Amino acid sequence: MNLFSDLIPLLIAIIFWGSYLVPMKKVKEYDPYFFQFLFCSAVLISSIVFSFFFAEFVLSPFAILSGFLFAVGNVFSLAAVKESGMSRAFPIWVGVGISVVFLFGVFFLSESFASLLFAIIALVLVIAGVFLVSSTNDQKKESSTKGILFAVCAGILFGSYLVPFKLANMELLSFLFPMSIGIFVGSLVIFLYKRPQIDATILVSGSFSGFLWNIGNVANFSVVSNFGLALGSSLTQICLFIGVLWGLFYFKEVKDSGKIISIIFGSILLFAGAILLAFSK
Repeated sequence: MNLFSDLIPLLIAIIFWGSYLVPMKKVKEYDPYFFQFLFCSAVLISSIVFSFFFAEFVLSPFAILSGFLFAVGNVFSLAAVKESGMSRAFPIWVGVGISVVFLFGVFFLSESFASLLFAIIALVLVIAGVFLVSSTNDQKKESSTKGILFAVCAGILFGSYLVPFKLANMELLSFLFPMSIGIFVGSLVIFLYKRPQIDATILVSGSFSGFLWNIGNVANFSVVSNFGLALGSSLTQICLFIGVLWGLFYFKEVKDSGKIISIIFGSILLFAGAILLAFSK
C-alpha cells in the first residue's frame, strides 16, 4: 500500500465534505426542501457522468436504500445549519454519526474490536465533544435547540446509511449509481410532499453544493477501499475541522471567545474519539 497515494483521496474527501455546505451558507434566505432537491439532482447527474466513464450502471436495493437514508438525513442537516450555524451543527451530526456507526457495528453487524476498552473510551470522547459543542448556545436559545435536534437526527441517518453498504457486498464504484438513484428518489418524495416554492436564485448554489459533496463521496470509495470501512469512515470525519473553520473564521458565526474555545475543544475531542475508535478495530 502506497501511503502517499492513499492519502490523496482521503484529503479530497476531507476537504470537499468539509466544504460542500459553504454554498448553502452563503445564501441568506432559502427553502431547505428546494435546496435539497437541487443538491440531490446534482449528485445524480454527476454520478451518471462518473459511472459512464469509470463504473457500471447496476441497480441494488441496498444501494438505493443507502441513498434514500442519506437524502432524508441531508434534509435534517440543511435545516440544522440554517437554525444553529455550520460551526455548531456540523460537529454534532458528525459525533452522533460516529456513535451510531459504532453501535450498528457492535450490535447489528457483530464487528469485533481489537480493544473494546479503547472503543468505549472513544465513544465517551465523542459524546463529550458533542456536549461541548452543543452547549454553547447563543441568545436565540429556542432556535439553537431546534437546530441541535435537527443535527442529531441528521447524525442518526448519516450513521445508518452505510449499513446497507456493508450488506450489499458489491464493487465500491458500482455502488455509486444506484446510491445516487436512492438519493434522488428520496429528495423527490420530499419535494413532492412539501411542494416548496421554486427559487431560481439558488439554482447554482444548490447544484454546486451537491457536486462538491459527490466529489468527496467518490473519493471516499477509494478511502474505504484503501483503509477499510471502519478506519476509512472514521478518518474522513476529520472533515468536521474544515466545516468548523468555515463557520468560525469565514462566516464568523460565533463571536464570543469563550464559546469559540469550547467549540474548538469539543471538536478536538470529537477528532480524538474518531481516531481512537478507528484504531480500536
